[in-house]
Parts: sequence; C-alpha cells; structure tokens
Amino acid sequence: SGVTAPVVVAHRVLLRCARDGAFADRALSSAIEGAGGLSGGDRALATELVYGVLRHTRSLDHSLAQLATLNRTALPTAVALRIGAYELLHLSTPDHAAVDEAVSLIGAKAQRRFVNGVLRNLARGRGRLVSPDADPRLGARAALAVRTST
Repeated sequence: SGVTAPVVVAHRVLLRCARDGAFADRALSSAIEGAGGLSGGDRALATELVYGVLRHTRSLDHSLAQLATLNRTALPTAVALRIGAYELLHLSTPDHAAVDEAVSLIGAKAQRRFVNGVLRNLARGRGRLVSPDADPRLGARAALAVRTST
C-alpha cells in the first residue's frame, strides 16, 4: 500500500513539465538521478509513466472528464489522476494498486477522496466510456485530436 518511487518520480516530472515548461527528457533524467538507487525496472516504469501520460494526455483527460470536472482541479491532483488513469487504461497495473498509488500522491484528505472516487469509477466503468467520435460535446476536429493523441 502506498506510493512507489517510480510514480513519485513521474508525478514530479509531469508537474515540472506542466508548470515550468520543462523538457520531459531532461526533467526525467534529473529526477531519476535525484531519486538515487532506483532499479532498472523502476527507472523504466517512471519513464513509461512520464512519456505515456504526455503522449495520451488528451485521451486521458477525455476519459476523466466523463467522471469529474477537471478544469477546477489543482494541477498536482490532475497529474495524479492522469497517472492513475494511464495505469488503468494502458498498463497492466492491478486496479487497486493504480488507484492507491495515485491517491498516495495527494496530501489533502478531500482531494485524496476525490482521486479515489474518480479512479475507482474509471476502473469499474472503463468499458462504458464514450469514445471521442461518439461524444456529443466534441466536434469532428476535437474528436480527431483526442483520438489521435494516442
């Protein structure tokens, strides 16, 4: 139970990219060095999480927006949700572990409950998500942008 080092590294890197416009490769290299003692597997997972979330941000946000209002969500919480959603939708991480790790990234109790609820709902309902093409909120261009962000 709790957060693992690769998830912490990925969260820090993704926050730096979003807040400061940092280049992912440099921020990731620096964060992995700063974490010290990460195994090869942990470095690989941190790398996969960072690049996977960056590559799929639009589609992850589209999926998450079906379950929660994200535009008022604090950036650290939004990044934790994206990491959890990426693990649930694109990796073979067990549902409980993906949810628990994302929740553990957040300090505030109310935000922890929010992340837990959204990701548990995503895990249970991922088969019922509306595709970008079938989403009435999206025009053709926006649907194409979401669909091809993968």
